Amino acid sequence: MKYKTGDKVVHPEHGPGIIQAYFRLGLNGLGQLDYIIAIPHQHAEVRVAGDEIDRIGLRRLMRTNELLAAMAIMLRPPEPWPKDFSAHQCTLDMCLAGLHAHALAIVARDLSFLFNTHPSLALSTDEAALNRARTILSAKWALAADLSYPTAALFVDKQIANAAQYWPRS
Repeated sequence: MKYKTGDKVVHPEHGPGIIQAYFRLGLNGLGQLDYIIAIPHQHAEVRVAGDEIDRIGLRRLMRTNELLAAMAIMLRPPEPWPKDFSAHQCTLDMCLAGLHAHALAIVARDLSFLFNTHPSLALSTDEAALNRARTILSAKWALAADLSYPTAALFVDKQIANAAQYWPRS
């Protein structure tokens, strides 16, 4: 058994959650191990087959100190924005795909910079990508630090706002 009840994990499609239960299906409890994961920020539960957790990429949630290191990425200057919009979308899609905190912090930083400095360059999908990055970072922070989601979201938004002082001036 890889996880136990109460473990904090990240589901690559649904985001951070908590293992609520695990059980075996089949005769005398000898069948496949399944996990029930509560996804608090979505007010949902997800069932994951135990033999699928590695294939889908279920992993433990980062500890608060690891999340703080990821959030520190926002204090670095943003990456140059690609001139090719298909490259731009591809980069965003790759960063959002695994819901890794470091990649989400890069998306939040770079898109916040874009919206605040060059809003005419922003694509319609950029707002959704920024909101997804903020939502998942906030949900991860809430679980890791045992905070309410609104308190964690406020923290993430403050980190993004603080990052503005490191943006290059045009």
